[in-house]
Amino acid sequence: MQSNPERASGSKASGDAGPAAGWAVTAALFGSAACLAAYLAWASGFSGTVAGCGPEAGCGEVLKTRWGRWFGIPVGGLATVAYAILGGMAWKSRKGATQGMLQGIIAGCGTVLLAAAWFVGLQAFVIGKFCVLCCATHGLAATASLTGLWIVRGAGRNPAVPLAQPSL
Repeated sequence: MQSNPERASGSKASGDAGPAAGWAVTAALFGSAACLAAYLAWASGFSGTVAGCGPEAGCGEVLKTRWGRWFGIPVGGLATVAYAILGGMAWKSRKGATQGMLQGIIAGCGTVLLAAAWFVGLQAFVIGKFCVLCCATHGLAATASLTGLWIVRGAGRNPAVPLAQPSL
C-alpha cells in the first residue's frame, strides 16, 4: 500500500501519532470550550443562573458585570464563534494545512491566549470573584491554543509534516 504525501500525518517510526492526532485533540478541546462558552452565553442572556454555581461561587456576578457583554452581546457568544472556527480549522488541518491556515491558527490562538489572560485577570483583580465555568472554558481554550501553536511550530521545522497544496 503506497502512502499519499498529501494525507501523511508526519508519523515517526517510534509509533508517534504525529500532528494529525494533535490536530484532532486541538479540535476536541476547542469544541469543548465552544460548548461551555455557548452555555455561559445562554445563561448570561436568558437564564441568569449557572448550573453548578451556588450563590457564593460568583458565576452570576461575573457574567453580569460590564465585561460580560460587548456591544450588548454576551462575550460567551463571541467566544463560541471564535472557538468553533478555530476548532474547525484544527480539524481540517489533520489532512494538511496551507500556510494561510497556519497563519490564521497562529493569530487566533494568540488572541485566545491574550483573551483568557485578560478575563482571568479581570476576575482576580477587578471583580474579586471567580466563575468556575468561565475559568474552565478559558483553561480548555488556552490548552487548545497552546497545543495548536506547538503543532504549528513543529510544522515549520519538520518537512515530514504536510502542507496542503493550495487548490484553485
